[in-house]
Amino acid sequence: MRVAFCTEYLLPQINGIAVRCDEYIRYLSQEDLKVDVYGPDDHRHVTSKIHTITNYWNKGNRLTIFPNIKLIWNILSRKYDTVHVVLPLFLWFPFIALAAKISGTKLVLSNHVNLTYYNKSYYKNRFINLFLLSITYLYYKFQNLAADIIMAPSNFEETKKYLNPKKFKIIKSGIDTNKFFPLEKKVATKNIVYVGRIAPEKNLDSLFQLFLKLEGYTLTIIGDGPELKRFQETYKDNKNIHFLGFIEHDKLAPYYQAADFHLVTSLSETFGFTLLESMSCGTPVLYPECGVFKSLYRDEFPDLMYDIKNENSFLKAVNSLNENLETLSQKSVEYAKNHSWKAATQDLMKSYLR
Repeated sequence: MRVAFCTEYLLPQINGIAVRCDEYIRYLSQEDLKVDVYGPDDHRHVTSKIHTITNYWNKGNRLTIFPNIKLIWNILSRKYDTVHVVLPLFLWFPFIALAAKISGTKLVLSNHVNLTYYNKSYYKNRFINLFLLSITYLYYKFQNLAADIIMAPSNFEETKKYLNPKKFKIIKSGIDTNKFFPLEKKVATKNIVYVGRIAPEKNLDSLFQLFLKLEGYTLTIIGDGPELKRFQETYKDNKNIHFLGFIEHDKLAPYYQAADFHLVTSLSETFGFTLLESMSCGTPVLYPECGVFKSLYRDEFPDLMYDIKNENSFLKAVNSLNENLETLSQKSVEYAKNHSWKAATQDLMKSYLR
């Protein structure tokens, strides 16, 4: 079996999609199939380079503008059994879809961004949002027409609203426990960590407001993004808030391990890799009540979920964590162990073969 894996997202880019694609490629190479990777020109796994530019809305990532003619030709020549396109920003996937239809090649699409929430975070104008909403609607309708299988790491709001359930599949996610592993955690140190982009869609104004309700805690912020300078300026006199900027993915574990909990305020996630990384390090996560997080974590960690609009709900979750830190730390590690990249990749292969 021969597969074309098409993505703009690969490490060292700063997002969970890049982590996912890197791990998929690593484990697919161990399976009995041939994988050609069409991706950014600065990555070791790329078979055929695609021209990318800096993503204006996310400076740490890349964006493709022009179609890869070699890929289109290879699909039309029936070189591949399956083409997997990682969305959303693979802008020329309609060309791939057309080539796949003509050649009879299976087309697998995977979605990894809540576009509606993302657009609302960046564009406050009502008319712009209505325009983008109509584009998003057409974008998913085209997926329904073009794809054989449409995947996402969770059944988030847009997948429920727009995608054909007969074509939709939730794909598994994994964690590298060789990179993210626990240290013994018995006594609260009153350290909090946030790891992720410093950007509007992460709802970080709420994160800082909630932190300021706590006494005696320190907050470590790891990540880069368009709002970093604003928050650095706003909280420059607060000695309990530390901005470390971007830290390479392989070097994140000690920061998770040193914290009592990882605080998350984003409502836009389709999965949230930093949560799983934190739990794999034995550090519980306080997470806001929203559809994706409820489906993933509420059954196992109901007391760590809070209403982002309710200060008392947040403080209650903090108190619950402090009272059960050792137990929750162990439980977090066990939860993360259920997610392996080998199993996730094998699950992906089932979609290729389906």
